[in-house]
Amino acid sequence: MGKKKLLVTGFYVDNYPRHKVLIQSLKKTFIIEEKNFRGRGIFSFFKEIKKVAKGKDYIFILNSSYRFVFLVIYLRLFTKTKIIYDAFISFYDTFVSDRKKFSRFSFQALIAYLIDLFVCWSAHILIFDTDEHKQYFKKYFGVSKKKKQLIWPVALDLDIIDNSRAIFKEGTFNVFFYGTYIPLQGIEYIIKAAKELKEASNIQFVLLGDGQERKNIELLVKKYRLKNVKFLEKVNYAQLMKYIKQADICLGIFGTGEKAKRVIPNKVLECIANEKIVITGKNSALEKYFTDKKEIIYCKLADGKDLADKINYVYNYFYESTSMLKPARHKIEKHFSADALVKNIEKGLYL
Repeated sequence: MGKKKLLVTGFYVDNYPRHKVLIQSLKKTFIIEEKNFRGRGIFSFFKEIKKVAKGKDYIFILNSSYRFVFLVIYLRLFTKTKIIYDAFISFYDTFVSDRKKFSRFSFQALIAYLIDLFVCWSAHILIFDTDEHKQYFKKYFGVSKKKKQLIWPVALDLDIIDNSRAIFKEGTFNVFFYGTYIPLQGIEYIIKAAKELKEASNIQFVLLGDGQERKNIELLVKKYRLKNVKFLEKVNYAQLMKYIKQADICLGIFGTGEKAKRVIPNKVLECIANEKIVITGKNSALEKYFTDKKEIIYCKLADGKDLADKINYVYNYFYESTSMLKPARHKIEKHFSADALVKNIEKGLYL
């Protein structure tokens, strides 16, 4: 039996690490054609999609095409090809529950909800990164048990990670955070931890990234008169890996929202893959793979004091803490590598 044909399409970012690894893994199982309409507008999609979808066994709608719900409905109504939808992000959860861009009872929130609802109805197969995320969609959008739902954990390109080199200056104990400044990250609790540890002159907090809360975080640093916090601007992926290499501790997420309780952040996996000590807020999704103080260090979500205590522990018992690194890396290779993703694809999708 020959390989089936799959079209990867949508309005996605080509060089986003998750997308690159996902497409590379799909190529090992399917005959792939890519048609990215990013930057071309939705009308280009409607004009060309039926032609490029012809003869394909599957159409994979890759995140971030969740904004274009009519795209998925159109394909469901006017093609016979099975539609796979990458439900990595809920539009409603992101902009209403997490980032709070729209009020829960606003017209915009209703539209966001309907986008997720119609996408779930239109797709033949839904892809999630965690079981917790799958259960969220089931609870809020009534996903039927009859609809095929697959869990593909985020996968990493370990070759890029292993071939990067360190660039931080030596002589300080670097506590490193990177990411978008959104509520999910709980960056204010990192700053509160820095306040707790401001007398520890050798500990430096390095925050890399930008986003909606960046100015508020900078104001908080000024309010606390902290000299142990350094801000860095966004860098490309290869440069980011170099920063991770030199960090002594890498930080995950610490926010208060429901989303923080069910995600496995890319950054946590990337830092563990780099064999770095990771401290992050505790949630059930991570606990399925990583055990506290054996492969990772958990702290309470939304608790700067507890985060500071965990950082201080690692600072004082650094050598003992490094015993977690090899077992944690093994978990990455087993569950979150490109090879693991290929096995998941072959097991759940290639029918």
